[in-house]
Amino acid sequence: MNKKFDSLPKEYFAQKFTNPKFQQMEPSTLRMWFICFPIFYLVNIFVGLKSDYAAMRYAAWFVLLTAVVLLIPKLIFGRKMIKKHPVGFVRCCILSFGELKLNLLSVLTMVVAYVMVDNFFDRDHNEIVNIVYICAGAMLLLDIAVNLLFWHIMKKRIIAGAYKEGGSGFFGDMKHKDLIWSIIVKLSAIGMSASLAVITLGRFFDLHIEAAQVPAFITIIVLLMLWLICLIAFCDALTLGRIHYIKKFGIEEDCFR
Repeated sequence: MNKKFDSLPKEYFAQKFTNPKFQQMEPSTLRMWFICFPIFYLVNIFVGLKSDYAAMRYAAWFVLLTAVVLLIPKLIFGRKMIKKHPVGFVRCCILSFGELKLNLLSVLTMVVAYVMVDNFFDRDHNEIVNIVYICAGAMLLLDIAVNLLFWHIMKKRIIAGAYKEGGSGFFGDMKHKDLIWSIIVKLSAIGMSASLAVITLGRFFDLHIEAAQVPAFITIIVLLMLWLICLIAFCDALTLGRIHYIKKFGIEEDCFR
């Protein structure tokens, strides 16, 4: 399949891939996404780094150091560099998606660890926290597998002509898919902001989840993370398609008007 994909002519990429820039989200949605990032780091600094549990401290340091490393390509390949280094810019977008997932996974793992510790007094707390963070590591491996799967599906859809002019795209002939996609992006941003607000208020008011509520709470957290993994895996597949197009066919001047 890879040889066939590499040999496809330009018209197979008429939709989505020709422009390295991303469609502008509405200002309210954009603000909600960007508000999440500093909150993530504040939670890591004031909760993770001061934690009594070694696994939590190491994870918080890992996330913060990753943020510092990823700051370098963000400064180099910002929007002003799209025309000069389009591949670098698109790769930077993929790194930003990865940073978002890592941040959310870090905070949610922290929350789950504290909930488990609060409800299992008869077990060694360090052991419980270590198990939770091992599960988070398994989630990272699952994320890699899902990204590979979405990219495989994306290539199959492109080969099938789904991204030709007038093609049906990734999701086929689904009705109102543009509206559905817009709603999904907004709800994801609102959901992330709301989750962080609940976490912060819960710590401030010293609220605790009852033991009977723990299974439902953990299920919601896992489903939220799986949803975000799939959502961003789709975005990553689009960005990989753009990188392939730019490398093979270059950039049209009208992309920057």
